[in-house]
Amino acid sequence: SFNSFKTVTPSEWNGKCEEIEEKKKRLVTVMNELKLSKEEMNALKVKCSKRSKKRARLRRQAERRKKQKEEEVVKEQNINIQIDNWLKSKRTPRDAKNPIKSDLQIYAVKDKLNQAIRLIRELENGARTLAVMVKTVTPSEWNGKCEEIEEKKKRLVTVMNELKLSK
Repeated sequence: SFNSFKTVTPSEWNGKCEEIEEKKKRLVTVMNELKLSKEEMNALKVKCSKRSKKRARLRRQAERRKKQKEEEVVKEQNINIQIDNWLKSKRTPRDAKNPIKSDLQIYAVKDKLNQAIRLIRELENGARTLAVMVKTVTPSEWNGKCEEIEEKKKRLVTVMNELKLSK
């Protein structure tokens, strides 16, 4: 874009021009030392132009990716702001007056949910353990293990019944 151009002083401009002339002279001396044929020279020019095009393409792609990433971040921030605004608008007037109480209620519900999930996992593990114990007990060990298995089974059933009653 036009705004991205940088102005330079005349002394800087002359310095850059001299630097370019020096590089040009070095390139001419190297090319004379190589003594390339016209075909080789043309092939070299083609390779150089392809490299410069590739660098330009990669630079454009990087800029495009960077721009897309920035747009995604802005879009995500806008969505989050919209969600926050929606949540604020949905709060009841009572909740608006007492947001701490509503936050505590939300925390309590989440805590109960986490406790329930934890208890369900424990019950599932208990049921699996009981099933494994029943499968691994041989008939000769059955008399000794039978009481232990029955006790665990009773505890599991008791906990499950308590859960059903507390609903």
